[in-house]
Amino acid sequence: MLDADDALLRWWEPEARVLRLLGTTANGDWERREDLAPGRSILGEAFLKRKAIISNDYQRDSKAGIVPPMTGVMAHVAVPLLVADRAVGVLGVSSREKRRFTEADAQVLGFLGAQVGSVIQGARLRSELVDSVSLLQQSQEVGAIGTFVAWLTPEKAGRDEWSELTMTIFGYTSESFDGSNEAFWARVHPDDIERVRQAQAEAHENGSIYDIVHRIVRPDGEMRWIHERAAVERDASGKPIRFLGVCQDITEQELASQALRESVEQFTGAFEGSGVGMALIDPRGTYLRVNEALCAMLGYAHEDMVGRHAGAFLTDDDFLATVTSYRRLLSGEEDSHVADLQYKHRDGRLIWGRPNLSLIRGDDAPVRFFVSQTGDITHTKQQCSPRKATQARQAARHG
Repeated sequence: MLDADDALLRWWEPEARVLRLLGTTANGDWERREDLAPGRSILGEAFLKRKAIISNDYQRDSKAGIVPPMTGVMAHVAVPLLVADRAVGVLGVSSREKRRFTEADAQVLGFLGAQVGSVIQGARLRSELVDSVSLLQQSQEVGAIGTFVAWLTPEKAGRDEWSELTMTIFGYTSESFDGSNEAFWARVHPDDIERVRQAQAEAHENGSIYDIVHRIVRPDGEMRWIHERAAVERDASGKPIRFLGVCQDITEQELASQALRESVEQFTGAFEGSGVGMALIDPRGTYLRVNEALCAMLGYAHEDMVGRHAGAFLTDDDFLATVTSYRRLLSGEEDSHVADLQYKHRDGRLIWGRPNLSLIRGDDAPVRFFVSQTGDITHTKQQCSPRKATQARQAARHG
């Protein structure tokens, strides 16, 4: 189910309540560009029931009125395109040769359909959907999705069949790919080989889905991240016939995830390890997160502070002053705010803190949270008070 079969993609148009043709790889009369109502058709049945439908005697089913007739088609399989468990379209594959589509074929087509559905749905939401009869192929290219077959029967063991895109993902061309399974292992990152072998062995032995993310190394030394999903097709006696699957280049997503994890780790390290009291506060003034230094400064445990309003730990007068500061930050009048405030320690005493309050906004400008960095300045304030008293007495004597 790679290059010899014809594929057809239809997308659900809720306003018209039809399955509209978006793309096909066929040039024959089965292309049928008119809209299709989800009634007595294999495509419509797969869409409505949200499950794969297989017809291995297509001409007989056509005469029974189950599907619209398509000249020369011998077998047909259709799977729904599911996005967040919602059917948004249908993907069909037909064969003009005498062959039988299997549940494994439907399963791998379902893998491909899930990937393609997500790509197209995202493109439609961004109004970037390409208007072309080759949309299915373009969607695979946009999502970097390839297909593959790894044969497991004794007479074909060690032979692979890859789509053009799979060859490209692994750094091969149609000339350089020799069709051997060794071509796959030659690209797998040395540190991932054992993990990939184990995942494949488990899928072969117990029939589980092969689902793995691993690295490959291309001939030029470039490392890429690959997501593979596949299933084992078995014969009537249960013996494995072939490994059917899809692969996707997810390097950009993986690098972005790594960068995000590193950023989170760096922030967490700086936040938790800081000797200054730090807190994340939501736009309503509630503590989302506090560090050990702030807890120690106020004498409270994390669970006693998170979820409570920051003003609950201030004196009444300073709480009112802080509300004004929050509003100025939210309105954009200030980028940050620093003030000397009195906090209520858990043991009942008052301590002085100097919070530096700044605002963090999202990409589309809404307020995400405040960041507060608060130093304990109680000692400084206590030293200043006697000095001011002395200065006042001296001024009085000289006056």
